[in-house]
Amino acid sequence: MSNTIPLAKAEAALKAVFEAAARGGKAPIAVAIVDRNGDLILFARMDGAPVRTSTLAPNKAYTAARMERNTADILKMIQDRRIDIAFFGDPRYCGLPGGLAVKQGDNTLGGIGISGLSSEEDHELGLIALKICQS
Repeated sequence: MSNTIPLAKAEAALKAVFEAAARGGKAPIAVAIVDRNGDLILFARMDGAPVRTSTLAPNKAYTAARMERNTADILKMIQDRRIDIAFFGDPRYCGLPGGLAVKQGDNTLGGIGISGLSSEEDHELGLIALKICQS
């Protein structure tokens, strides 16, 4: 069992997400895939994607990997508990949906971050990458 996301799977996931976004006529996005420590394996931004996506996609992936859960779940948790995400002590943590933890059983392999669309659309595109990275 590998303890990280292989580069070939990260590249295949990126390609699939970019193709899905382009096919749907969506606005340009950015995709980041990180290892379990939150270090980048792969990052790409589509032509015309907003500059902010260069920060948000990696931070969503980083957060998902480090917290070992999807950022949508983290957002719900901080809202339910009425705490600020700064409570966790890491300025890179991001509570915006679009960050997905990549797991094999209980083992976290890394994270995926998508940015550029609505939170729901970012998450849906992330599920495409997640399927490939977990295969």
